[in-house]
Amino acid sequence: MQTLQKLSNRLFYLPPVQQTDRPILVAIVGDDQTLLIDAGNSSNHAKLFKEQLASYHVTGDILALTHWHWDHIFGLNEMDMPSIANNMTYEKIKE
Repeated sequence: MQTLQKLSNRLFYLPPVQQTDRPILVAIVGDDQTLLIDAGNSSNHAKLFKEQLASYHVTGDILALTHWHWDHIFGLNEMDMPSIANNMTYEKIKE
């Protein structure tokens, strides 16, 4: 099972798993809100990330998508927060 890595009080990441195409997921904790980077390759991947963040009392407030590939967006519904992406990513997700 993947284990969340804490690099500092403000930076966490879930390492990638090449065998299942799970990319790195990142949380950047600010003074008032937390930015999550990428949604994961599935609802289960997103849930795992959120559950492990919660063990550090961290919750996401906004999600940034780096690009439109399936392994970075398929967990989007599970994230249940506003998300931001560039126009090309948005158009590809709509497809």
